[in-house]
Amino acid sequence: MCTPISRYTGDVDKLQTKTKDFKAMANRDAEANRYGFRFMQELFFNAIMGVSLVALIFGFVVLIKVLVG
Repeated sequence: MCTPISRYTGDVDKLQTKTKDFKAMANRDAEANRYGFRFMQELFFNAIMGVSLVALIFGFVVLIKVLVG
């Protein structure tokens, strides 16, 4: 059985509170990253849809011009 070389002599409650604070900060940062990634995905999707819509309208305009004369 291993014996610890040194023992923690500080306040255990304070250490646990600090650990919980670090966990809460990590969760908050991860949540912010998730929301940022979703927002980025939505912007990218909207940009692709916008370009597709412009290309579709341009194609219809060319088609109508060709058919009309």
